[in-house]
Amino acid sequence: MDPLQAFVGSDVDNHRANAVRPIMTHLKNLAEEYQCAILIIEHMNKAMSGKAMYRGNGSIDFSAAVRSILMIGTHRADKEQKGVALIKAIKG
Repeated sequence: MDPLQAFVGSDVDNHRANAVRPIMTHLKNLAEEYQCAILIIEHMNKAMSGKAMYRGNGSIDFSAAVRSILMIGTHRADKEQKGVALIKAIKG
């Protein structure tokens, strides 16, 4: 789903946890029912400081609901260098 916010609907406020939780619960239930993984792509906000976990657009509940998060980006000093970093992983 790329980006996630494009699929939640115009009536959902992506910045409100109580609006995001039912969507993430529905995705979790679908994954369990069909025994599959769901890959979500979420674009980062413009903030250049703070923890990577809080760089996603919208509510932190998007990040809180998932088992793992990979961040893909460009090196600050050398824009030719790209990288992938694991910023969240839950065992289980």
